[in-house]
Amino acid sequence: MKRARLIVLVFIFFLSGGAIIARLFFIQILHPSLSERSGQMTQNSVQDFSKRGDIFIQDKDGNLYILATKKEFLRVFINPLKIGSEKGRLLSEKLSGILSIPQDVIDAHIAKKENTYEVIADKIDIEKKQKLKDMFKVFPSDAIGIEEYQDRFYPYGQMAAHALGFVGFSGNEREGLYGLEKYYENVLAQKEDGGASLVLSLDLTVQSQAEKLLGELIKRWSSPSGSVIVMRPQDGAILAMAAYPTFDPNSYSKVDNISTFINPVIQSVFEPGSIMKPFTLSSGIDTGAITPQTTYIDTGAVQRNGYTISNAGHRVFGKRNMIEVLQFSINTGAVFAVEKVGGERFLHYLEDFGFGAKTGVDLPGEVSGDITNLDSKRAINLATAAFGQGISATPIQILTALSAIANGGKLMKPFIVERKLYPNGDQDITRKQIVRQSISAQTSAKLTAMMVEVIEKGYSKKARVPGYSIAGKSGTAQIPDPKGGYLDQTIHSFVGFAPAYNPAFIVLVKLDEPLGIRFASDSIAPYFSGFIQSILNYYNIPPDKNANAIPDSNLTIP
Repeated sequence: MKRARLIVLVFIFFLSGGAIIARLFFIQILHPSLSERSGQMTQNSVQDFSKRGDIFIQDKDGNLYILATKKEFLRVFINPLKIGSEKGRLLSEKLSGILSIPQDVIDAHIAKKENTYEVIADKIDIEKKQKLKDMFKVFPSDAIGIEEYQDRFYPYGQMAAHALGFVGFSGNEREGLYGLEKYYENVLAQKEDGGASLVLSLDLTVQSQAEKLLGELIKRWSSPSGSVIVMRPQDGAILAMAAYPTFDPNSYSKVDNISTFINPVIQSVFEPGSIMKPFTLSSGIDTGAITPQTTYIDTGAVQRNGYTISNAGHRVFGKRNMIEVLQFSINTGAVFAVEKVGGERFLHYLEDFGFGAKTGVDLPGEVSGDITNLDSKRAINLATAAFGQGISATPIQILTALSAIANGGKLMKPFIVERKLYPNGDQDITRKQIVRQSISAQTSAKLTAMMVEVIEKGYSKKARVPGYSIAGKSGTAQIPDPKGGYLDQTIHSFVGFAPAYNPAFIVLVKLDEPLGIRFASDSIAPYFSGFIQSILNYYNIPPDKNANAIPDSNLTIP
């Protein structure tokens, strides 16, 4: 467990250390000095974005909508030395009316007599050009001016901000600093023939609904942060990626904390908790160490290496089978199953599901999580890993791994760029990539049916959608204390796919430190149900209950 917690400590150190360099970052990257910029710009200067490719989101019918493009803007600047008090009052009044900026803000700029170049406003809509020119006629020509320039523009504002990133300053040059803008910098900004445009796998409606869902959860449970991912399990295409806190890439320089730019879906790890139990049981079933009907006697707690492992709420379930272990999220049942499998084989299965390695998604800065606790071969580390403690993963690792269970055991490489469009008309289409067969198709079918039982008969009934088979699992994970042990705060998560036996999509929702609620089956599941319903309706997917028979995997509970 100590090694897994090391990542948390490193991340905290990174954030605290980042505070030391944050000011330099803001000065040199986000806010280059006006004195430097004044030397580069004239009244008619233009920042050339004409060759940078656009970024598109799409809908279910393949219609494209621009997420990132170039746009003409205006910048208003003054020479405070050339503006007297009387002209200053008039200028302040006129500019305030046109630009909707408070007069006292403009007055503060005019008062900076030590500057000869002072920017009053940036990224002004080009439509205001003539109105500004008319107003300038009553002022000396060397006192005030307009610069026209091109800049990156994001028409949907905050939408998919963590996936997109933004174009900022690197010295005197403009380049992508985060997200797709950074990862595909050399594709988007090819100098000779012009950059390619990117068509994302993200769906406009699914992305909008995912951001709405996350916003509702954050507000309801006063959570400081969270994320939602939606993926197509058959090919790994990411349909939505939302994170909070978020930002508007049009005004990234107004963000106070640069950690906001970090994409928690791929760059933040956590101990998953009970959403790891499907992997534990799948390894047992795939090896033949257990079956869905294998029973054991739960006494409420087990001891390993001097540590006591208890069920949530210290409940005692008595004789139960593995279906019920998943239904009621029984910790001791997960320990029973993993010890039947054995440490080496369990580690092998986790690695085959992609844990402890990067998924390879086409976004910058992905981290790999940590399962090295299992190298110690200590009984306590194996036992706690069975229910998601002492190991860590990113949200995208967990979703990609669960997609293998939804996809007949095949683990797919996730992607967010569906195709590249080149200026000469050529296209480069992303082809689906099978990473490996993580479990057999038969084990996949059994786990799917077991996860349906979780929604139908287990603790997660609030995630049900009338008429549809939903496979899912909730997780309520304690947060490691850097000093040892665990804090009182928790992380709630919920993962599910629908329709269960022919899934069109799989969803993971993660909510950090919710207040006033104990379990994810209560905090997330009801909202999850509404979200799943809206996406099923959007894709016009008909109800599947009584239409598709549950696969024959002998799952009848006596």
